[in-house]
Amino acid sequence: MKKQLQKFLPLAICAVALGACTQKHAVVVNAPAWGNDTIVRISHIWGADREVLDTLVAVNGVVEFDLANPTDTLDFVLCAIKDVEQSKGRRPSFPGHRVIMSQIMPGDKIIIDVAEAESGVVDYKVSGSDFHREFAEQNMEGMVIHKQMHELMQKLMKEKDKKVSNELYKEYSDLHKVLSEKFKQDIIANPDADLSGFRMTKVASKDVDSLVTLLSDRVRNGRFKSLIDKRMVALVEYKAYMKAKETIKVGAQAPNFTLPSIDGGEKSLSDYSGKWVVLDFWGSWCGWCIKGFPHLKTAYEKYSDKAEFIGIACNDKDDKWRAAVKKNELPWVQLFAKKGTATSYAVSGYPTKMIVDPAGIIRNITIGEDPKFYVEMDKLLR
Repeated sequence: MKKQLQKFLPLAICAVALGACTQKHAVVVNAPAWGNDTIVRISHIWGADREVLDTLVAVNGVVEFDLANPTDTLDFVLCAIKDVEQSKGRRPSFPGHRVIMSQIMPGDKIIIDVAEAESGVVDYKVSGSDFHREFAEQNMEGMVIHKQMHELMQKLMKEKDKKVSNELYKEYSDLHKVLSEKFKQDIIANPDADLSGFRMTKVASKDVDSLVTLLSDRVRNGRFKSLIDKRMVALVEYKAYMKAKETIKVGAQAPNFTLPSIDGGEKSLSDYSGKWVVLDFWGSWCGWCIKGFPHLKTAYEKYSDKAEFIGIACNDKDDKWRAAVKKNELPWVQLFAKKGTATSYAVSGYPTKMIVDPAGIIRNITIGEDPKFYVEMDKLLR
């Protein structure tokens, strides 16, 4: 008995000491492996239209921070800078199996304890409310799949063989479907759980309509209301995409558009009626789009007297679009997509190229950077 008391007495003293201390900051992260490393944080304040990327510094494996505005609700992701993948001119990439994700509302105080799992994933637990604990547990459940998806994406970015790339992408998509299905089943089983509001942002678009009706009013209008509202707005665009997908095919009429031009003013597809038109849906953020420009330039030099080439920048920012056009010295017409432009053409991947004949009929649709596109162009334009 005496030995047992001696064993547990230090633990009891520690518990009393901890209970006597008041947590000074809203978020305390204990991650011994971080040492004094720089930690990259992505923050999204509810009600704001943008994310904020900044850095924090770990001190002996501890990171602490508060809400800048005590009335805000903040979603955040943390990742050690050594794990952040960066490429010139592109937004940093955060491997899903190496990040910590949580949320704090006014008055919340949480402690995150981080460990390194043998599988290479970040293993963490969160103490605070039941919601915070369950949120962390849910994230941990998907860590192994996130690691597999990350490894597949790394291979996909390096793979040059189209057939192998397609196989890798299918594997990636199948894993994504596994995660989506898990979130779907969790919502069905727990429609009154706060976490099901967050899960609504992770399910497949085709399931959103049926699942949102299952949520209790408390959850639908609770802490994740704004995220659910955004998902419902995105659903409208998804339905528009699915409708366009039924009509945007080879042999169909290309929809007209009127878009801002990099030279000022606006240009419409109808401006080029009676001419062959090559459409290139791209973005300054799209690596494969940039890699394909030399091939597109060669085609432009070959056929610019027979066809009008039009680049349409999608999901882009004006300054980055203009900089990319200048840097890559793109000589053809450059337009900036409005909301819904890519959707109206059922664009599902980038780059997407289309060839439209003088009568406005779509003669070719090619998704991705594929040499076969130029073979088809030769057949149509020579």
